[in-house]
Amino acid sequence: MGGRMKQSLAQTDRHPWLRVIVGRCGSGKSTIAKQLMADWRASGGGPIFAVDPVATEPPGELHVASEADVWSYEMVEELPDNTALVVVDEADLYCAQADAYRRPLPPLHALIRRRRHKGVSLLLLSQRGCLISRSAWSLADEIIILSTTDARDLKEIEKLPGVTKEDVARVGAMSEPGIALIWSPREVTRN
Repeated sequence: MGGRMKQSLAQTDRHPWLRVIVGRCGSGKSTIAKQLMADWRASGGGPIFAVDPVATEPPGELHVASEADVWSYEMVEELPDNTALVVVDEADLYCAQADAYRRPLPPLHALIRRRRHKGVSLLLLSQRGCLISRSAWSLADEIIILSTTDARDLKEIEKLPGVTKEDVARVGAMSEPGIALIWSPREVTRN
């Protein structure tokens, strides 16, 4: 992981935040998420709850659940007591675009919209960024975009303010894990 990327990821002291990590399988999503979780823990950020539908029992070192205090295969209606950070792997399963308009809101959609009131930070990971609801994209404090070549995912990335066609082409050409385009409402960091 490059120095500039590490510096950006280390800024976890602003609570609560919403980060989204998208990229193909093997692009480094879990590695980056586990680093963010370790940084969270080192800064005294509070208990971590993970939703990891593909984890083994017990979670192996490749799964984000291995770094959590409590984890589940599915998104739960009520978070465990004192949860301060929720990490959701395969987030597109729990906050799909079509679900964003249901009433009542599915649990993850409700948490995305009300996280600040609940004092909970969120970290969402997905191989299929185009399937995650627009509310997750639009409310994100930071989106970490790793290698992806799917045309629908690239089209979603191109909609982000400040992202250029050249940026999208670079994302499609990335082949090394951990290389990323980091988007925030303030700036686009190209690593």
